[in-house]
Amino acid sequence: MISDFLREKILKLEPFYEPNCIHNIFSWKELEHLLNFRPIVNNRRFHLNMDCEHQWPEQAWLSDLNTWPTNLLEIRLKKYSAYFTDMSKVNEKVNSICVQLEKIIRWPTDAHIYFSIVENKIESEVFSPHWDWSHNLIVQIEGVSQHKIWNKYAEGHEPRETNFIEETPIIDTTMEPGDVTFIPAKMYHHVISKTKRLSISFPMNPQHGLNPQDRTWLKLT
Repeated sequence: MISDFLREKILKLEPFYEPNCIHNIFSWKELEHLLNFRPIVNNRRFHLNMDCEHQWPEQAWLSDLNTWPTNLLEIRLKKYSAYFTDMSKVNEKVNSICVQLEKIIRWPTDAHIYFSIVENKIESEVFSPHWDWSHNLIVQIEGVSQHKIWNKYAEGHEPRETNFIEETPIIDTTMEPGDVTFIPAKMYHHVISKTKRLSISFPMNPQHGLNPQDRTWLKLT
């Protein structure tokens, strides 16, 4: 799924945007299954972009009490965007992309699933321009979003410290299904949902310190 063309671009470790590159690796229906499977929606893997906390009563047969009840999710997802981490083996296609990226970059890779069904985008977006410790390949799955990348690396600044960013972004593009962007570590960027949106970010972290996950894909038939 990672073409030779994309491979060569990633190896340069420079920011880029490429349209129409990666398709059909995940879907709204698969996300719906995740959200309804309560063990997946725990407070370490699932994150709602809101600044308040919730508690809920214990319920029968739960092996993990720190998992979001679906009725509460249904309410909050109408107002806030959200994301999953630790999803590199969510399906075989996503796992395969992680295999390829780990061979290209040789750094542990994960998959983070970002999504928003919110109509009021301004209220739902809490990710201001920021930088990350990882290199990120972002794949637009569904919907439209705006990606801005600045030619500005973090030099003694905190990830959310942005008051010194003044110049025009070197990349300012509209992402549609199949499009990808690559954002090197510590480079400032901003992703803004323009519609109902689903995307997957593949972070590659050279400072993780652990071996990559076992990428064996178990098949029973």
